[in-house]
Amino acid sequence: MRRAASGLARPLLYSQRLATAVPARSAAIPGRTMATNVPSSTTTASPAALHTSATPQSPRTAAATATATAAAPSSSVTAQLARKMRGTPRSSATSTASSRADDAYRAAEAAMLAHMPSSVSWTLDRVAIPRAFWPSDSVLAKSKRCRRAEKTGETYEINTLHVRLRGEVEKKPPLVLVHGWGGALGMWVENVEELAREYDVYAVDLLGWGGSSRPNFAKSFPNTPEAAQAFFVESLDAWRTAMNLDQITLVGHSMGGFVAGSYLLRYPTHLRKLLLLSPIGIRGFPTIPTSTFTQSLQFAVIHRAWSLTPQRLLALLPKAQATSIASRVHARTTDIFPSPSLADAFSNYILAGAKRAPGVSGEAAFARLGSPFRGAGWRVPLDEELRRAVKDGNVPVVLAYGAQDWIDPRYAVEKLAGGEGGGGAHVYLLKGAGHHGYAENARDFVKVVVRGERGTLACGVREVSEDPAGVAALRDGWRGAVWSAA
Repeated sequence: MRRAASGLARPLLYSQRLATAVPARSAAIPGRTMATNVPSSTTTASPAALHTSATPQSPRTAAATATATAAAPSSSVTAQLARKMRGTPRSSATSTASSRADDAYRAAEAAMLAHMPSSVSWTLDRVAIPRAFWPSDSVLAKSKRCRRAEKTGETYEINTLHVRLRGEVEKKPPLVLVHGWGGALGMWVENVEELAREYDVYAVDLLGWGGSSRPNFAKSFPNTPEAAQAFFVESLDAWRTAMNLDQITLVGHSMGGFVAGSYLLRYPTHLRKLLLLSPIGIRGFPTIPTSTFTQSLQFAVIHRAWSLTPQRLLALLPKAQATSIASRVHARTTDIFPSPSLADAFSNYILAGAKRAPGVSGEAAFARLGSPFRGAGWRVPLDEELRRAVKDGNVPVVLAYGAQDWIDPRYAVEKLAGGEGGGGAHVYLLKGAGHHGYAENARDFVKVVVRGERGTLACGVREVSEDPAGVAALRDGWRGAVWSAA
């Protein structure tokens, strides 16, 4: 059993916990930078390009391709922020640094995707959606800033991975994987092979994250929690439309769970099934502890850092201290991906993503939604609306949490799955997993996702409701619960 990550960094989802690892390798890849074993991509609003099979290279070949080291930016993040505050235009040096960050990201992405299993064929593309991606009834349509941002013929791009079993021609239901805060589509590499046995698998970088476009949220969109929620949901639906997918099975992890849950409330007719893995946005967040001054101070620091990218936070620290923190966080990655080469690639990949347009896009939008460490809680809670949607039963809803997750599953167990006034959701706990169950217990996570497809059972895992002793233990206290799922 892998031990769950612990300490101050645990609740920070990805970036504060993982993205401060050693700097990413980068490669000078001509044209549109893609993973090294994928044909050069073209921006498209059609899914056709995503169905071209590619012959994967071995991790060794891909790693050999990504050997050049990108030059460091010529100015610090602090200096860039200072120039912005003074109203100075972006210099050519800043633009060059941004280009280098993009190249470094594509190289790190290629190194991560080099770990894709050889049994699958896959393609990577950037799918075009309109800049004005919101429908007329969206809260975004009411913003003058949004209307000013519209330019005829211009698009945003959603970075998209499409995976099928090699040589397979059978059409299967589409499954869409949505990453968490600071994450990206490459995080699902250990899941795609088994998922592809039941689905056509798509993994996306949400708008503002990973390899997708990074619009400046504060300049182009309303600075409200509702607009931030719509920013993610409407752009995801615009991607679904561009891909010509009618109904999808949607899987969201952590922040992606909030987006996926919000998608259910907005577009239920486009969902076959919904799975939320350790979702935020419903009850279960820790609140600021009051037992000790040290704990209170730690959570205050976390709350302050919630809207910061890792490199901006580390830039405030002395070099020796920043290096020490990066080293420790990199070591913790092995708890998530036990393969040293995959853990190293993942750390570099997440850090490279954090360095693309830091703080102005997805992170800025997410910061508007609030922090789970505020006493008042999340600004756009999904609790009651999601509960009503589950009780309606139009879309099957499954929730899964790590048995050592920092998010408390008791609300889901008691109000969404059963109990007084409960709904019909299925809730699972993944043994030996913390917040990153997709990797910490990849086998059981996949079983939970495919449960019910073509009669498939979640063999070896049990719902919470199937273990009365476990339910009783949960009621006595989440941290003290003893879970007996086989």
